[in-house]
Amino acid sequence: LAVTALQRVAAFLAATGPALVGGALGFAFSFIVMIVGIPVLFAHGEAMTEALASALPFPIDDARRILYDIGEMTRGVFLSVGLTAAVQAALGLIGFLVLGVPHAGTLSALMFFLALVPGGVGLVWAPVAIWLGLGGNTWSAVFMVVWGGGVVGTSDNVLRPLLAGRGVKLDGI
Repeated sequence: LAVTALQRVAAFLAATGPALVGGALGFAFSFIVMIVGIPVLFAHGEAMTEALASALPFPIDDARRILYDIGEMTRGVFLSVGLTAAVQAALGLIGFLVLGVPHAGTLSALMFFLALVPGGVGLVWAPVAIWLGLGGNTWSAVFMVVWGGGVVGTSDNVLRPLLAGRGVKLDGI
């Protein structure tokens, strides 16, 4: 029985090990590049932009415009993600306060950070709904599901594209 279990574990590790190691190394490399790259971009962003613009196979004015547009698009996406997370956290806080959920501020702060992940706010309001239901507050649990899934969760689908679209200018479309 022990030999069979060890064979299964060994087969699993042989099958998934390389992917796990590769994923971990890729994550570590990306993290290091981010930690080094962000300060360099803040300190030398204009010089790097000029170097990249001169390396692109376009006239320099067109390359600068393209890089500027990419920067504006990126800024718009980051802003939309942050503002959407803040709105979702505020809506979650309202629902928690209406229901008298303890630690509503902490839960809404957690909701803000998890809102950066698709579907992340559900990781906060769903356990709260389950907790309310197990505590005998059936209507409060139903309200939390409707509020969390219908209002808080759906606001992401409306706000993020709306806010991101303001920073994106697509000529000719």
